[in-house]
Amino acid sequence: MRNKYYKEFNESKIHVDSYTALDRLFYWEPGEYLLVIKVNTSRPNRAFERKWKFSLKEDEVQTMRLNVIKMMHDALFIPSFGQYNFAYARYAIFHNAIIMGGVCSVSAHIRQIG
Repeated sequence: MRNKYYKEFNESKIHVDSYTALDRLFYWEPGEYLLVIKVNTSRPNRAFERKWKFSLKEDEVQTMRLNVIKMMHDALFIPSFGQYNFAYARYAIFHNAIIMGGVCSVSAHIRQIG
């Protein structure tokens, strides 16, 4: 029964539109990135920051992009292939800080640097 619905969906314009919309939300590009994590603690009342650099290659980005297809299958409860794809990039410590105390808030930011 589910495959019948996916077959109908797969042959419709909304399928292409949905794929295109999800694909446009995919923001990873090959290159270098900087990951910044900021932690604010209550005891002691301090802020700590850690930075890492990592890079993504073209093949890693293309592998992760295949997740768009799996997301469409999973949204319709259609049995799909395997697991979600990840890039296991090596992180280079850009700046190191020891984090101690009770955590109040954490924020993370990633931006492409090259």
